[in-house]
Order: sequence, then structure tokens, then C-alpha cells
Amino acid sequence: GNDANNILDGGAGVDILIGGLGDDNYILDLKLSGTGPSATVVIDDTVTELNGTSNGIDTVKLRGTANLATATTLTLDNEWANIEILDVSATGSTKLNLTGNDLGNTLIGNAAVNTLTGGTGNDILNGGVGADNMTGGDGDDIYIVDNIADQVIENDGEGTDEVRASVSYTLSNNLEKLTLTGTAAINGIGNGDANIITGNTGNNILDGKGGIDTLIGGKGNDTYIIDDEDDIVTELANEGIDLVKASVSYTLSDNVENLTLTDGSANGGNAAINGTGNALNNIITGNAGHNILDGGAGVDKLIGGNGDDTYIVDLTRTGTAPANYKVSLQDTITETAVAGSGTDTVQLRLLSGTDYAAMNNATTLTLGANLENLDASATGTTKLNLTGNALANTLTGNDANNILDGGAGNDILIGGKGNDTLKGGLGADVFKWNADDFDTSLSNSTDTIADFSISQGDQLDLRDLLIDESNIENYIDIFFDSVSGATQIRISSSGTFTGGTYNPSEEDARIVLSNTNLFTATGQGSEAQLIGYLTDNSHMLIG
Repeated sequence: GNDANNILDGGAGVDILIGGLGDDNYILDLKLSGTGPSATVVIDDTVTELNGTSNGIDTVKLRGTANLATATTLTLDNEWANIEILDVSATGSTKLNLTGNDLGNTLIGNAAVNTLTGGTGNDILNGGVGADNMTGGDGDDIYIVDNIADQVIENDGEGTDEVRASVSYTLSNNLEKLTLTGTAAINGIGNGDANIITGNTGNNILDGKGGIDTLIGGKGNDTYIIDDEDDIVTELANEGIDLVKASVSYTLSDNVENLTLTDGSANGGNAAINGTGNALNNIITGNAGHNILDGGAGVDKLIGGNGDDTYIVDLTRTGTAPANYKVSLQDTITETAVAGSGTDTVQLRLLSGTDYAAMNNATTLTLGANLENLDASATGTTKLNLTGNALANTLTGNDANNILDGGAGNDILIGGKGNDTLKGGLGADVFKWNADDFDTSLSNSTDTIADFSISQGDQLDLRDLLIDESNIENYIDIFFDSVSGATQIRISSSGTFTGGTYNPSEEDARIVLSNTNLFTATGQGSEAQLIGYLTDNSHMLIG
């Protein structure tokens, strides 16, 4: 040859092929030597290739077939010592094994079961269609896998190695990377190392197993199996509808649509883990444990399981002007109605950049089926009213003037700040206050209970307000206002109704029980008797 990239083919006969400085291809013929079980193949042609990095990347291609009982091993040594690529793909099912040298080799097998051994360089091993055994050795090696029975062997500390598979494949030990090729719907599974697993254009299942893995789906509707919170999922826009199945708490990365919580078992598991979405319209599904499901931005579907689940839901504002502004749940919640499905909570959240203060009128939000609790405490002064369902609900208002209506069931109503109206409805209801619910101004700290009932077993929970039971008369003053027909409980949260004497300047909160005379309802004649009756019979709970 000359200094260009030559193809040298001696044809029949015993040939001498001498390359030059280019990337040369030598075409050599297989010949059978011997007979029976001891038969081998030999190469009569001679190749001369000079040593040195300036002499190109050179290839020996073998052709012809032979029927061998045992495989012959061909090694890139001696006169082939300066050859980088050995290709026996044109030798049919001839039993051949290939061994590289210290260069960066490419070894290409045939249709037989080949054993390929790379050596110390950065090698590419391609066994062909048979069930091949490939050992890379030192260096950063690449293995081409096209048969699920292909075996790849790497020892610890032998570089960063990659399998490129056109079939479903599981990485063996000490392999770091797996790349799926072609368009077929195949799957890639890692090992205990920190793997990088890349899908093809089909629908792939990618599972890194142990280690902190990076999973790259590509096109297609891909499924990612996540077992470490630090696992990384990479998807580009418009690359299919993708699903993460996570046995740990997980937040969806960009361009991934759906998240299902598991614990690695077939039934979804019951680990108490959480799922968080992204800016897309996500479907987030919990497991049988206690989950917090947060769709993030977007119009999301949140699906709970049997645990005590918390759904974090965004409020979106509709309408064209303050007079008709309303809010509604941006996300959809699905909770099953089976026994043991848990006590579930909807937590409302405001969307960043939305002006809720411009609303003239309050919007009433009603708990959906099979949900127990509705919490608006994180919505500031947004004008909201909350309504429960037939279950035992806990309704928590915000800093505005709320109307809370528990409906049927034994409900807990927490108005929060503002002048709230509380309706327990049927059942033995609890009306609860926290110390930070009241403003320093009485004008913003008067709550009204519309239907307090001794006979139904209703309770006033003042434990966070009244902390010294032995001097309760210093904290509350109860009287019946005959004009309004309401019982009023006037409160000094600092306990400064000294000696039980009401002092208007020390009152910082008031609870009004509409259409209720507690003295008559309990048969008590004095305030002290009434307080004793209420506390002794758990109608008023104090600290």
C-alpha cells in the first residue's frame, strides 16, 4: 500500500500484504489445518504493518468458513501486533475466539459462540449474533450486545466501561454504563454501581438498581425505576409520556409526566414516602402508606392509596373582574372509598403571581368524596369558605373571615385568624382555637358558632388559649346576651380578668354562640357553675 487508506486483498494463494501510513484494511482467507477434533484454522497470508501512532487504524478482515470441533483462538500479536481491528464477521459459524493486544482494539465476532478478550487498551468488543463471552480488561471498554445470553466480564478498577445493547440487558458487576440501541421496546437494568443508563427511541424500562444512577430515556414512553432520592432522570421535551416508579420520596425532573410511589413490591408497597411533580400536567399516584402528593405547577391528577394521604393543591383564579373573581382547585384528587383508605387531607396553596386580594366575594370550596380534611391555612387572606362532607372532617380556615360548615359527621372546625362563622352540622363537633388565631384587636378576633349543641356533644377546644385551669375565671367571662339571644364567651388570653372580673380593655378575643343559652341548656345558674359543668363534661377543653 501507500500512504492513503488502502484495501489490500491478496485473493487465493499465500500472500504478503504490506500497508502504509493510512487506515488500511487487510482481507485474509481462513484455511483449515488438520482433520477431526484436532482441526484448526490457519492464516497463510502475511501482514506487515509498521509500529507507531502515525500508521493509522488498521483492520484485519477474515473470510471463509471451517467446520471445527473446538474453537481456534486468533490473537493480535506477532505480525499482527500493530493491528487495531480484527473482524471475523464474514466467517459464518466458524468457531473462533479473538484476543486483542495493548492497543485500543475492536474485536468483531461471527455467528458462533465467540470468546473475545480485549487486553489493556480502550477496546470495542462485538461478539456478533451468538451467545458470546466478552472480557475487556484494563481500559475504558465498549461491549456490543445483541443476544440476551451474551456475557460481559469486567474486574474492579478496569476503567469506565459501557454496554451498547440492542436487546434487554442487565449490567454485570463492574460495568458503569448501559446504552440501548435500535428502536425496539427493550429494557435496561443496572447493578450496584453508579450507572448511566440511556434508552433508545422505543418504550424502555430503565432501572439503575443500587447506586446513584443517571437514567436517560430518549424518545418513547419510558418508565424509570427509582430507589435512591439522588437518582437522576433526564428527559427532553416532546420525548413521549414518561413514568417514574419510585420506592423513595421523589420529585419529578423536567419533561417527565407521571410519578407512581411504590416500595419495590408488586402491590405498590406501604412506605411513608412523598411524591412531587413539576411544571407539566402530572399524574401522581401514592402507595398504601402515608404519602404527601404535590403536583407542583400544572393541572395535575393526584391519586391516593390506603394511607393517611396529604394532597397539596393549587388554587387558580377565574373570572374577568373583581366582582366575579372566584377560585377553584387547579388539580384533581382521587381517593378510594374502601375500608382502611386512611384519613386524608387537602392542603390549599396559592399560585405565585396570582392576585387573590382583588376578589370581592368569597368562594366556597367543598371537600370531595372520601376526603376527610380541608386546610386553607396557607392561603393568607384569600376570601374562602369551606364545606365538609358526610365524613368526620377537620376544616381549617385562613386569615380572612371564613365560613366553615362541617356538614354531617363529627367534625373539627378551626377558623384561624379573622372573624369566622363556624357551623358544625350534625354530629358531635369540636370548635378549636390556637393561640395565634387571634389579633390584638377584638374587631378581628370575634368568631361565631352558629349551631353549638350540648345535646349533640359539641366541644369548645381552648387548650391552646387557656393554660392555667386553676384560675380559669381570670381568662374567660361567660354571659348570655338576651338582646341577641347568644351566649358570649369573652377571653383574656393573658389571664388578666383579675379575680374573675370582666375588664373590656383586657378582652382580646370573643366567641359568640348564636341562638344558644348555655345556662338554660346546662341547667346552671351561675357563671362559675356553668364553667364547672362545661369543663367536667368535656364541653369546654382547657389547658
